[in-house]
Amino acid sequence: MQCTYYYNLYLSESLKADEAKIKKRIRKRKILKDIYLIVFPQEQRNQLEIIQASELKQTFYDSFSFFVIGIADSVADATQFITELTELVYQEENPVGIREYLRIRQERYESYISQ
Repeated sequence: MQCTYYYNLYLSESLKADEAKIKKRIRKRKILKDIYLIVFPQEQRNQLEIIQASELKQTFYDSFSFFVIGIADSVADATQFITELTELVYQEENPVGIREYLRIRQERYESYISQ
């Protein structure tokens, strides 16, 4: 399993101080109770998905690559973030889907830092 993180990763307030430690535990697939990842789903037709981090320990996820948009300390916080993100995306002058909006912003960021 591999994770790539969005450049402007959302973190619940209670997790901000432990960001590096949490990412390391995710990479090593250590059990993280009460940690939820907001990711691009494997199904291209869906926009975002919330996955409990402890599920990643299953061998089912061995071949998966995740693009992580956020890390939350509860389903409620993850849902709130997705709601706010959805509102932001659809307030744009030329609204696109959430996936496309985030993909474009990530590409712009990567282009900027590679200059």
